Amino acid sequence: MGTPRCDECNKPLPNWSGNVMVDGTTYPDNIDFIMIWCKECTGSLDRKGAGRQYHNLWELSWVKQGYFDLEKDLFEELTVGRRRWSLDALKQFNRLGRLLYLDDN
Repeated sequence: MGTPRCDECNKPLPNWSGNVMVDGTTYPDNIDFIMIWCKECTGSLDRKGAGRQYHNLWELSWVKQGYFDLEKDLFEELTVGRRRWSLDALKQFNRLGRLLYLDDN
């Protein structure tokens, strides 16, 4: 299994303990990108006030445990005409899901 990294400090997250963050100024209408933050960076950025610009969409561990359920929900949104996810955000989510099937060796 591959390991996600915090987009803020670049720390590897082998236990998938972190947050999937989106731009809070455009959420829930648009999701232009996703960011992965470790718990430490989430807390630090929240204390500095910078975290208020972002919305915690999911716990990263939820992606690990239920990637296909989350992906199904995204595709269902698309089939009913709700197009809030940008192509870049969908690609980022797909790359995150592919980490589950990478061989670290």
